[in-house]
Amino acid sequence: MPVSCRPILLDAQEKSITIFRVVSSPERLWTASEYREMPEGPPWIQLVNGQLVCEPSPGLRHQGLLLALVEALSGHVRAAHLGRVYFAPLDVYLSDHDVFQPDLIFVSCAREDILAEDGIHGAPDLTVEIVSPSSARRDSVHKLQVYRTSGVSEYWLIDPVAQTFQITHFGAHRDGTARSLQRNEVLRSPLFPGLVIVIADLFGSGG
Repeated sequence: MPVSCRPILLDAQEKSITIFRVVSSPERLWTASEYREMPEGPPWIQLVNGQLVCEPSPGLRHQGLLLALVEALSGHVRAAHLGRVYFAPLDVYLSDHDVFQPDLIFVSCAREDILAEDGIHGAPDLTVEIVSPSSARRDSVHKLQVYRTSGVSEYWLIDPVAQTFQITHFGAHRDGTARSLQRNEVLRSPLFPGLVIVIADLFGSGG
């Protein structure tokens, strides 16, 4: 089945935004093995609930925020020998119908066996999604559920426009405890002992 992208308009509330989605029938569920056989991007495509999805490149605010996060985490992780930090585009294989490309990924030393040349096969310790108008519902609903069931430890969901930062920690029962951080707060995570990130500094870096 050939894959192509075409522009479509979102609903009436977002009619000024044009995004690109892969032309893919809802009745046709793609598998991870089929996805793996596709040519390397661009365009960069994700497999979400069996559907192929591609979108335009992120904007300056998104990229500025991502860069600030990578800089804050990578140096600390490297100095403390905690694991590895990666950023999109990089495939994370989570189920037979879900291959995501989180904006930022942390894999601890204890989970390094999930690393492979073609991506990450299994649940990272941390996944981070910086939402856009076209991805907000997908990131906050379906991806949240997949990250919960696949074994991700923490999920950070960041909206650079609304300047909201939500952390969901999946405990032993995988129920997921979410908390929101305000601009005047600091970020601490058990995944990164000793690391303190000022939320206002992150949003101030968004371009």
